[in-house]
Amino acid sequence: MTILTRLLDVRSAVEVGTFTGYSALCVARGLASGGRLVCCDVSEEWTGLAREAWERAGVADRIELRIAPALDPSAPCPPTRRSTSRSSTPTKPNYAAYYEELLARLRPNGVILGR
Repeated sequence: MTILTRLLDVRSAVEVGTFTGYSALCVARGLASGGRLVCCDVSEEWTGLAREAWERAGVADRIELRIAPALDPSAPCPPTRRSTSRSSTPTKPNYAAYYEELLARLRPNGVILGR
């Protein structure tokens, strides 16, 4: 993911479902200079581990964590401006809804990654 992020010269990315933050760490390491990653998750417990890992890796300044369900209309995620890449681990029943939300905000030639 780091290599792909670098190859695409990603400056703005969104991750839906952060868990312990490994994917976010990989994306953050590959971001272009000044790049930002917005991560959405609902677990303070697991993302607490993520924050610690980001700090140790020196990428915490590139990552904004938002504790909110990404599809909740009142949630701030995903952002309305177009992003270069998206990493997504939504629950299976919501795959189509996440895809539609992310696709509408993706820049031309952008990429959606799913695991």
